[in-house]
Amino acid sequence: MTITLPRQPNASTAGYLAKKTTTTLSTANSRVPFQEVAINRNRKLFSPSLEQGNKKRFKSSRSDLSVKPQARPLQSRPFQAKPSSRSHLSAKPQARPLQSRPFRAKPIADIDKDDQTDPLGLAATVYAKEIFQNLREREVTLAPNPNYLSSGQPKICAEMLSILIDWLISVHERKSNKSGLEGGYSPETIYLTSNILHRFLSSVDIEREELQLVGVTAFFIASKYEDIYPPSLKELCCLCDDFYTEQQLLDMEVVILKTLEYRVSAPTSLNFLERFLKASKADSEMKSVACYMLDGTLLSYELLQYRPSELAAAAVFIARSNNTSTWNRTMEFYTGFNKSKVQSVAKTVVKMFRGTPLRAVHNKYARSRHGKVSLSFDFDSLCFVNSGGDW
Repeated sequence: MTITLPRQPNASTAGYLAKKTTTTLSTANSRVPFQEVAINRNRKLFSPSLEQGNKKRFKSSRSDLSVKPQARPLQSRPFQAKPSSRSHLSAKPQARPLQSRPFRAKPIADIDKDDQTDPLGLAATVYAKEIFQNLREREVTLAPNPNYLSSGQPKICAEMLSILIDWLISVHERKSNKSGLEGGYSPETIYLTSNILHRFLSSVDIEREELQLVGVTAFFIASKYEDIYPPSLKELCCLCDDFYTEQQLLDMEVVILKTLEYRVSAPTSLNFLERFLKASKADSEMKSVACYMLDGTLLSYELLQYRPSELAAAAVFIARSNNTSTWNRTMEFYTGFNKSKVQSVAKTVVKMFRGTPLRAVHNKYARSRHGKVSLSFDFDSLCFVNSGGDW
């Protein structure tokens, strides 16, 4: 049966449809009789596996609640006594084995690197190695005889030489307060004077009365070689209280030059000191102490046994004595001496300083322009002198 619905159903239409549907269903049920279905009561609604699993689960849950848990048997372990607090504190910790690491020495510094940009110092930088190699060779050939007093000078002694050089240092210092352009003496003058004096006395025997004349003339020659304004003959005679005449000075000048074969220029310890201080990167105080030590070496005849380069290295070693690194690879490379060698020379220099009563060097470095290092420097603070072994 076909039911035609209106296009726009309303409330009356909905009620009509519900009533009609109920009537149709009741009529259909009256026509088809109900059928009886036999139910097998032996048939199980659940599968055996599922039912058995449920029984086991329910049974285990009840048994877990009723049965007390059994403790696991203890396993026997070997007895280990714990250290007491006292023994733990007293026990010394075992040092871990040191791992060997490859030793890396500090590289040698290039002290001429900064001068390569200076156009005035470029030439000296390029030939610095050759220049100082030449100085090392000439310091041997132009060195005085370290034993000339015992071999050929019976009229003079080491004490007389020390007094003469101490006086020459005071003469040099009087005019050194001024710059070279104003008539002052250069620092190299007194060192070259000492070299000329000892080289001449190594070859010629003199009388005791001629010793001051030889010293003043050697100073005259060195000043004419190093300074712009050397002293006049009149000035030198006045320094000697006119004990010698100007002609005597000129005659002695000729004798000295002929004896030395006119080889006036010679390497001095001051030439090497400048190079070694540069390698040491010394400050102003260290430079003053090194110059103070080096000037003092001029007073000792016994120190002629050492080369000028050795004395310069010893002066720098003493000036660096308060440093943590007294002698490193850079210093050893540029000086050419190891620490043990330099330390041995430095001990001799300090011993000489402590024993001399002469005051010219001390007074020179007591002035403010030298930092007054002779007043503040303490020889007792030098560890390498007070210690018996190597320092």
